[in-house]
Amino acid sequence: MSGRKRKTAADGQLQFAPLATEARTAPGVPAIEAAVKEWRANGYRGATQTTRDLLNHWFETDHRLLNGRAFIYHYFQREAIETLIYLWEVEQVRSRTMLLERYARDLNIRLPKYDDFARYAIKMATGSGKTKAMSLVVVWQYLNAVREDNPDYAKTFLVIAPNVIVFERLRADFEGGRIFRLDPLIPKHMQVFWDFDCVMRDDGERAPADGMLYLTNVQQLYTPKQKPDNEPDVMTDVLGPRPTDAAGNGRRLTERIDERDGRLLVVNDEAHHTHDEDNEWNNVIRNLHTVTPLAAQMDFSATPRFQAGQLFPWTVYDYPLKRAIFDNIVKRPVKGRAYAPVGGEPTTRATASVGRSAK
Repeated sequence: MSGRKRKTAADGQLQFAPLATEARTAPGVPAIEAAVKEWRANGYRGATQTTRDLLNHWFETDHRLLNGRAFIYHYFQREAIETLIYLWEVEQVRSRTMLLERYARDLNIRLPKYDDFARYAIKMATGSGKTKAMSLVVVWQYLNAVREDNPDYAKTFLVIAPNVIVFERLRADFEGGRIFRLDPLIPKHMQVFWDFDCVMRDDGERAPADGMLYLTNVQQLYTPKQKPDNEPDVMTDVLGPRPTDAAGNGRRLTERIDERDGRLLVVNDEAHHTHDEDNEWNNVIRNLHTVTPLAAQMDFSATPRFQAGQLFPWTVYDYPLKRAIFDNIVKRPVKGRAYAPVGGEPTTRATASVGRSAK
């Protein structure tokens, strides 16, 4: 393609400098977006009955929370889960190679280095409710596994945070299954199928439920390289000690996951940290796949980019910050002026304040 310079990133991914006339999104997003819109207009043709019931319950039914307040999912949360369902369930796009060949045919993109299972990146602006979209993914996969009796869907889920700060934020939603109890996620006629438990990284072992969600930060899933005995482990204060040492759980989460039957679905938060195909984060997931086959890996991030700046080519949905600001979902920057006397005369300088943030 004329005007395009090819560059190779450190991990071997072939990348491109975007032309000024190109849309600034991943190569497959426009075609995927058009296909999903047509699929919705045609009544979700090809989806299971369980999926149809869930989509109708989530997005076409009036909801009230326990406190009486009305609840509605944002349109971009709907578009995100619809995109994932369409690609995985209806089109059965189960690899990045298939994804790129089907939806980005006009770009000469090098195929991924590792490509043994479905992997999708979901770009959603910070503060736009990625955790809500994650919970929709979990319910969709689990209820299809048990209600449709389909072993291709996952009943085990691993949600990975990049550090303890993000872990604690996710814990507030997932600990004790809080988000599944408070949000209108499960239709009444499907409650009988919901046998689900959420395990935090420092929880002790307990009787397993039919469906299990494990939440941890990635540093708890691998053994770091050995340091000299006289070098302090300063990261322990930041990331927390390993559960096997601190809580006496006896076994690491990876071992407990390995013993479960069926497929595993991995959800990565702040997944731009997975840009290096050979880093520890990706190695842990590939190792898990060799024992517990992955249904899919889903990378959620506001900035799913390589270090060179290009979006992950396997990005399938893009809700950018600019759009979130226009939608009044996140804080809106507002320019103002501050006056300060200099030499007895008032002068002006540009400053910035922020407007309100929509929940």
